[in-house]
Amino acid sequence: MECCKKVNETNQLIINQTESRIEGIMQLTDSSATDSLVPAKLQPILQRKWTSRYENYVDFHDLQLTLTRIKSADIRSQMKLYSLVSGWAMDSAGFFEPTAQDEGLKKLMLGKMVNSNLNTIWTGDASSFYYARRIPFYSSDPEAVFIMAISLSDLSRIVGESHQLGSLVILDNSNQTVFSQLDEVWRDNEFSHIIAGKLQETDESNGYFTTELNGRQTEVVFTKSTYNNWTYPGLDLVGNIHQFLSCTVL
Repeated sequence: MECCKKVNETNQLIINQTESRIEGIMQLTDSSATDSLVPAKLQPILQRKWTSRYENYVDFHDLQLTLTRIKSADIRSQMKLYSLVSGWAMDSAGFFEPTAQDEGLKKLMLGKMVNSNLNTIWTGDASSFYYARRIPFYSSDPEAVFIMAISLSDLSRIVGESHQLGSLVILDNSNQTVFSQLDEVWRDNEFSHIIAGKLQETDESNGYFTTELNGRQTEVVFTKSTYNNWTYPGLDLVGNIHQFLSCTVL
């Protein structure tokens, strides 16, 4: 048991380090977007009804530069700006025709921000990690929405550089999964009901406990963020911990 405790304490440090790295990405992205997406400068451009980039190339070029100035650490990201008053959409390559998926994501993000009175929001799905900001900030009737997508493969690379054991899951402030290294069965049928429920029962900002998932005893190490009230649980099968300890002792 003492050995398991030491491994859990090590995993706690790894989880804390992972949380710090991901929140660093969030803070850099939000700060960069705040500095770049200045409503007073953007509003005249957002209201322009372009028919092509050459109609007013100076404004078009300025808008593209605005998007490229937004940073999200050393990871690839796709940035899209939607004018809600003029109906156009732009990414780093220029104007584009939004797909049904684009429209659905835009509607989802706007709804979450307006209904929760949030200026920005982070969320995720099976393929990407998303950041959104409405323009003007805190407007109940925004003129535009900016959305950045970070692929989960890139986020997994960032996580993998600091998270060495088990599987990491990220829960938002309503305990919905926004990132998971678990397979579909665990994520959908086990994790959200069992682990999230146990995490709601504790007021501790970090710690660990043992529970049963898919008939196997599982060690869960977690930390709760003070930045956005997200929770970062890491899962280690007890059998894998014992194997790790045996390798370490040898």
